[in-house]
Amino acid sequence: MSKDVAKEFGESVTGALSIFQVIESSLKLYITYSFRLIKVKLGSSVAFNFSGSDYENAPLETLVKTFSKVSNNIDLVMTLRELIKYKNYVAQLAYRQYLHTEGEAFHGEPSEIIRNISVRAVKCLALMQAELAALDKKITALHS
Repeated sequence: MSKDVAKEFGESVTGALSIFQVIESSLKLYITYSFRLIKVKLGSSVAFNFSGSDYENAPLETLVKTFSKVSNNIDLVMTLRELIKYKNYVAQLAYRQYLHTEGEAFHGEPSEIIRNISVRAVKCLALMQAELAALDKKITALHS
C-alpha cells in the first residue's frame, strides 16, 4: 500500500470510528437522562436503581439494546442495529490493515467503503441528536 493510500485509509478509519464514538456517547447520554426521568416519574413508589453510569464502558450493541428499551423510535433502533455491523467491519478492517505486511496487495477499496459507512453513521447521528432533543423537551416540561 502506498503512503498516500495508507494515509487516506488511516484518516477514513479515524473519522469513521470517531463518529461511532459520538453515537455511543449520545446513546449513553440518552440512557442516563431516560433513567433519571423514569426515576423522577416513579418517585419513591417503586424502586428504580438503574443508572447511566452502569453503561459507561458498554459496547455499542449493549447501548443499542438498552436504548431500544427506553425509546419508542423503532426506526432509529433499527438504524442503530444496522450500524453495529458497520462499526465492527471498520474495526476489523483497521486491524487487518494493521497486520498487513509491506509488499502484499491489500484487496478492495477500503477508504471508499469506510467513507460510505461514515455517511450512514453521520445520518444516524443526526437522528440520534433529534431524539436527544425530544427527550430534553420532555425533561424541561417536567421541570416547568
